[in-house]
Amino acid sequence: TVAYDGSLTYIRGRGNSTFWYEKQPYQIKLEHAASLAGMRRDRTWVLLANFLDRSEIRNTMILDMARYCGVWQFVPECQSVDVYLNHDYKGTYLLCEKVEVDEDRLDIRNLEKATEAANPGLDFAALSPLGEAKYQLNARKYYDIPVDPEDVTGGYLVRMEVEKRYAEEAGAFVTPRGATFVFQSPKYPSKAQMSYLASLFQDIESGLFSKNGISKISGKHFSELIDLKTMAYRYVLAEVADDFDGQRSNYYKDADSTDPLLYVGPVWDQDNTWGLVYPYNNPLLIHMNQSGDIAYFWLRQALFHKDFVKMMREAYQTKFRRALAVFLGENKDPTGVLRSIDEYAAEVRRSGQCDAVRWPYSMTWAISRRVDKSMGNSFDKQIKYLREYIRQRRPVLNKYFRAQ
Repeated sequence: TVAYDGSLTYIRGRGNSTFWYEKQPYQIKLEHAASLAGMRRDRTWVLLANFLDRSEIRNTMILDMARYCGVWQFVPECQSVDVYLNHDYKGTYLLCEKVEVDEDRLDIRNLEKATEAANPGLDFAALSPLGEAKYQLNARKYYDIPVDPEDVTGGYLVRMEVEKRYAEEAGAFVTPRGATFVFQSPKYPSKAQMSYLASLFQDIESGLFSKNGISKISGKHFSELIDLKTMAYRYVLAEVADDFDGQRSNYYKDADSTDPLLYVGPVWDQDNTWGLVYPYNNPLLIHMNQSGDIAYFWLRQALFHKDFVKMMREAYQTKFRRALAVFLGENKDPTGVLRSIDEYAAEVRRSGQCDAVRWPYSMTWAISRRVDKSMGNSFDKQIKYLREYIRQRRPVLNKYFRAQ
């Protein structure tokens, strides 16, 4: 059945390190909004390559697990698809909703559109950035935008990133402890928008890194500024999935008039999980609290606060422990969100086998990071490895997140 037969506004590469693999991810924009693979209508879609994940199901399983938790306003829907471009078979991809501020996706106030409306005809991409060009403590990179909307308190979508991304992204700031946050929406922040959001993050960081949780800036406890529940659930999800990049999360905030809190999410980019990347390839280790070499990690720092620890343990016992039982085929999910590993695998087995022929592993830097190169391009060996990894990891998680 034809779901869409119109033009594409564009098709372009996406991603950072993943774009340099042989099999590249893409982003497409349709000329008109459409429902693809039964998902919600929209124009912008992402095709994740899942190049390192020969099982093809890590992203799908973890996004489903985030959806099952029920604490995030938006979790991207996704569907495995076979992609042909100009009659050339490109392999198996994961067609996903893009993480973006939109009424059909992350439904918060669209500050970017409000800023564009206040500055008709302005070419934002042609503006030169102001502030610090390179990474340093307290650096800010913003733009001279003539007119700000009356309310600059939201909505925002930003992501904690590695230091080098400060120089690479259009808008970004660095906290006093060195954490880099890059703007996803609005992409080109004004000076007032930058000042508001960077100050809020500095206030949260001050409380988070104090012994009693109280910020020296505003006198508020950090949980009065950032939603503790999404923070706790994001921590647990990263530990359950053994996500090597789990400390670097998305953060979003609506306008103060709607909701003054900052939230941790949406969940995204979950292919390098469950033993796929060294050194996070030992199911018997807890990793998220061992990142002692990074002085600014927020999620690790939250472990020093009792309210956070209590909430993360409750999150694991009420949601994640049950999810792992479903993945291992021991229980059924009455909500229908989660399935067993075997069910996920059955859906993509033939496509995964074809993809392995189309994109055989080569000895690049990416592949040298794999846990066990002897698995090679075997879809079934990858599924077996994934199942056994979760089976071995579960007792460790049960102990670490035990109720007290």
